[in-house]
Amino acid sequence: MGFEKNKYFSHLGRVESISCMGRKYLDQIVTHISCNYPVRVIYGDTDSCLIIPTSPIPASNYIQLCHDICKDGTRMLPQPMAINFKEYYDIIILMSKKRYIMYKNHTLKYKGVMNAQQGYCQFAKDLYSTTITNMVNNFPKFRLFLMLINILQIV
Repeated sequence: MGFEKNKYFSHLGRVESISCMGRKYLDQIVTHISCNYPVRVIYGDTDSCLIIPTSPIPASNYIQLCHDICKDGTRMLPQPMAINFKEYYDIIILMSKKRYIMYKNHTLKYKGVMNAQQGYCQFAKDLYSTTITNMVNNFPKFRLFLMLINILQIV
């Protein structure tokens, strides 16, 4: 957060002020987005925001809408601040702050969960991946449950 001899953030108050302004701008933009676009903001941090459409929309149209939202939101910010579109995912499983799984093009991407961390055995990571992959591919819940029981009985 800052320390006395730090060249850039020598005082904690400055760092807190910068973070506070970032939150203030993000709150304003979240309100603007929610009121002016057919999306819902489901997660916002000091440097990111996750939105979902309020009704089904084709991926290509949704991506274009996100780019439009970014341009509009950037106009509300002082220079050099900007909102940038990062990525589109078909499915996102949110578990808690900084813990989620994203799915796109038959590929899983992990943040803050077992498969993104060290210290877990490969068997556990493979089981986790198989389970999540089957979940996002609408694998019947009962068959998923049986598959997990069979795998665990083998061990």
